[in-house]
Amino acid sequence: MLEYSFPYVVVAIIYLLLGYYEFAFKNNIIQKRKIQIIECIIFVLFFGLRGYIGTDWMNYLFYYENKTDALYETGSFELGFDIVVKLCSSVNIDYCVFVFLITIVQGYLFDKYFSKKVDYMFWTYLLLIAIFPNLIIDTLRNFISLLIGVLALEYWKNEYRIKALLLIVLSILFHTSGVVFFFLLLFCKKYIKKRVIIILFIVASILYFGQVHFASLLLMKIGDIVGGFYGLLIEEYVGSEYYNSSYGISFGVIEKFLFFILYIYKYDEIRTYRYIDPVVANVFFFYILSNLLFSDMNILIQRFAVLFCFGYIIVIPNLINIYRLKINRYLVSFVILFVVMSKVLVVYNIPIFDYTFFFMDNKSLEERKMILDDFYLVI
Repeated sequence: MLEYSFPYVVVAIIYLLLGYYEFAFKNNIIQKRKIQIIECIIFVLFFGLRGYIGTDWMNYLFYYENKTDALYETGSFELGFDIVVKLCSSVNIDYCVFVFLITIVQGYLFDKYFSKKVDYMFWTYLLLIAIFPNLIIDTLRNFISLLIGVLALEYWKNEYRIKALLLIVLSILFHTSGVVFFFLLLFCKKYIKKRVIIILFIVASILYFGQVHFASLLLMKIGDIVGGFYGLLIEEYVGSEYYNSSYGISFGVIEKFLFFILYIYKYDEIRTYRYIDPVVANVFFFYILSNLLFSDMNILIQRFAVLFCFGYIIVIPNLINIYRLKINRYLVSFVILFVVMSKVLVVYNIPIFDYTFFFMDNKSLEERKMILDDFYLVI
């Protein structure tokens, strides 16, 4: 049962143990902060020193090893990431070491933002690892772009407008999806009205269970408008079995419905007492809404809906504090723990996540490629 997920389960248990100490030192800011730094270091070491796991490593490896020396290449929109790649490859830094360096930056940015948004960081790390493995492992550019973007939202909230705009531009230079953060600036100050959330949630649920291919239809319309290379790319995505998703009442859907109910039940309190920043509360809803609306297109969930994950992994731990009765806090904590451990056990228990440190990998690059090819054949 734990053939491939065992290392990830061990890491999850370590975070739970650190969570115990984080809670024990809740009134000692210095000691608690030391625990959070240890949690960050564990994240960086475990995911930064990973070998060839996941699905996108082969694309990134090819990209890294075949970059030209030119500072700018025609058609390249992600200049920030290109420059980092060229700087590292020009001094013959190994690809896996490059991944480690990127993960150090990711860990720093993650800690810098999220440690100010939740009381106990161990929950946030657990939720990130359990629910968003593709974000951590397969999307080097997207993850950095997202972390820069959320810092921009924080600057905007604190009235540092120029810094915020510059950070969003930097976010876009690492991945073009960062343009979404311009849109999110509109939701930094005010909470979405509760009735609007409920109506949109009901509509999205009807579209989901009615198996209306909303995302595919939307993408095809966009493809017809833009045409050219991007039109062909969209057509390929829509027609691909890998990028399409099946409908049904999955564990992930139940999880989102459950957390949405816990969230909407306390939404009036969240707004009144501002327990959670408006943009975070709004983005939590955007994440659930986009998962329902784009459920027929896996690529949109992996590349677009995931941009809203920061709201999800901030709101959920904060629900524990918002439910004030002790028994309710225990119940919410149990639900989160059950979701996390179930996800870690199942999601990582496939051959592509067969963990190893890159300097101890007993499988050749060709063997790793064969595992990846077999994975694509199965799906």
